[in-house]
Amino acid sequence: MEIKLLSNFYIPNVMKTRIFLQFILLVFCVNGILAQSDGFTVYEKVADATPNIYDNPPYPNDPALTKLQQAEVVKMRAYGGWRNGVNGIICKLDIDTEYLDGKSLDVVAWFYFWNGDPDSKQQKLKDFNGRYRTTNYQVSTSTRYTPTYKNNSRSDFELFIPFSELHLGIGVHWICFDFGVFRQNKQLTVSDYLVGKVY
Repeated sequence: MEIKLLSNFYIPNVMKTRIFLQFILLVFCVNGILAQSDGFTVYEKVADATPNIYDNPPYPNDPALTKLQQAEVVKMRAYGGWRNGVNGIICKLDIDTEYLDGKSLDVVAWFYFWNGDPDSKQQKLKDFNGRYRTTNYQVSTSTRYTPTYKNNSRSDFELFIPFSELHLGIGVHWICFDFGVFRQNKQLTVSDYLVGKVY
């Protein structure tokens, strides 16, 4: 039996099947390339974020010498989404600060491969283009803000990183990330991990 494809062109059924399978394979390959890392799902928060509380004020020359300056990431969540036409991971944080009003703070997210063990050291995601990274070339994103009140709660504080800047390639990847708050390069707090799947 022969299948007519064009008015003057016939091919056997076996060849038609082969062409069809090759076409399906091509579609999957092209789709995998075009849709590289276009989805993200958070599966668990490993533990609650905990503050790093100093016994003494960390800045001896600060006017608030007698006050205990601290910050805490009290809530963390993340999901895939778009910002300015770019698809990536949106991180939302609730941050509480004390006696840091008027102080410039840096909020940072660091990214790792997730190995399934929260007690072991995670492998850092490496940056390859210098856009979203720390000084030691770990994939990272950060932003700066200034609390306006002595006891300040900031809800829905946002960090964003494009999927392409994770440098994961095609496929499904389990990653984790944590957050830190810094003032003048001194760490005030670091959270525990959020774990998610990039696909």
